[in-house]
Amino acid sequence: MGWTGHHRRGDVLRAVSAAADLRGDGVLPMDVAGVRATFGDERTLLAALQLVWHARLAARVEQAVGTRPLDRESATVRAWCAAADDLPGLRRVLDRSVLQPDERAAARDHLLLASAVGRGSGADAGESGERDPGAVDVGARLEALARETREDRPGRDQEGAPDDADSSGGLLDRLRSVLPV
Repeated sequence: MGWTGHHRRGDVLRAVSAAADLRGDGVLPMDVAGVRATFGDERTLLAALQLVWHARLAARVEQAVGTRPLDRESATVRAWCAAADDLPGLRRVLDRSVLQPDERAAARDHLLLASAVGRGSGADAGESGERDPGAVDVGARLEALARETREDRPGRDQEGAPDDADSSGGLLDRLRSVLPV
């Protein structure tokens, strides 16, 4: 894929994510301009969205664990919630999709979460080529806790999306509100 194709792919993924956020119904937005030409089918688009999610989750986990190294489990749960808040429509599409692009996708997320709390390496497989099933279970537990935490937060609707009244924003938004422009 050339540079132009790479940028086109990114543009289409951003448009799909924006459409998913706007619609909020969890349906894979195959009607967005350029989707069929760029990705071809639902499974390929879903796999690309899974990679977008995983990259955002990895960045949030790294940031959270770096700022709260003594409370890794809580930081990891908060990181999952923050990534889901960043990409609410995309997360809803992934949750509601009957197509699974790759059964390893959830395991990769779970291994990432587990490694953030010191369990497993975060890699897809260990030296023996086998995944650490204990680490995958730890990551699955952390994801379940994050989902529960996200749903229970004040200012959330029943789907876990922010209510319009919840405008607290993140740290940068709070800083911008008190700094002169």
